[in-house]
Amino acid sequence: MRRIAALLTVALAIAVLGSPTASAAPKYADYVALGDSMAAGSGIPSDSGDIACNRSGNDYPALTARALGVQTFTDVSCAKAALIHMTTPQIEAGRPQFDALTAHTDLVTVTMGLNDSSLLPVMAGCGFVGLLFPGGAPCTVLMNLFGFDYAAGLVRVQAPRIGEMLRGIHERSPNAKLLVVGLPTFLPEAPTDCWPNMPFSYGDVPYLSSLFRDLNTMLREQADGNGATFVDTESSSKGHDMCQPVGQRWIEGLVPTDRAVPAHPNLAGTQNMSAQIVAALHAVA
Repeated sequence: MRRIAALLTVALAIAVLGSPTASAAPKYADYVALGDSMAAGSGIPSDSGDIACNRSGNDYPALTARALGVQTFTDVSCAKAALIHMTTPQIEAGRPQFDALTAHTDLVTVTMGLNDSSLLPVMAGCGFVGLLFPGGAPCTVLMNLFGFDYAAGLVRVQAPRIGEMLRGIHERSPNAKLLVVGLPTFLPEAPTDCWPNMPFSYGDVPYLSSLFRDLNTMLREQADGNGATFVDTESSSKGHDMCQPVGQRWIEGLVPTDRAVPAHPNLAGTQNMSAQIVAALHAVA
């Protein structure tokens, strides 16, 4: 009798909680990934991908597609992509990224805005200034001459264009779940000695860190205002920025020690981005 009772208890638990696959992420039939090098996993090794676009077969879209078990997966993310390349052919890709979207697409991820906001060139410039003036916060001073934050302005001015991009996705794939995937933590918020990973002056690190947070804030606002879900990859990657030692950092520095291009996620960082996407899909299911 006790054995029968135990079996009935297990059966009841399965009925209430569901089978082990009941907690799996929602199923999608047609997943399209859009984006720039942050989505393309540039430099991350794989046996597949696209050489022209420096796109890895282990970028976060590919990892997410495998985790979700999607039926059809189209990854058109491409290094150097800018917002104009959503509707205009990019030399490396040969066609606009929006060409991949159809009425049957039911999941879209996109990471864009970094190239248009010029934050990577700003960061490179600050590194050069740091080499010349390693003390203080020389780049912060230069970027805020006359009381105007030049670099932050480059981020804010892109907001309407991000919104336009999201509306364009909805127009082409009206039934798709749209996820705007934010950027991971590039730099710590406190003054930090980032040498030799990046030659920033100690005092410039907080300013540069704030610019990437500003970009994520803008992306979140545009997602919220245009029927999309923002995926936060910043919070989960704190403590794994490019100033951290090998094995702890998820963003590579000026001279990568892991297979990735400078100032981009390595495989561990890309895996975290994919994990946050899957978690976000669980949350909105």
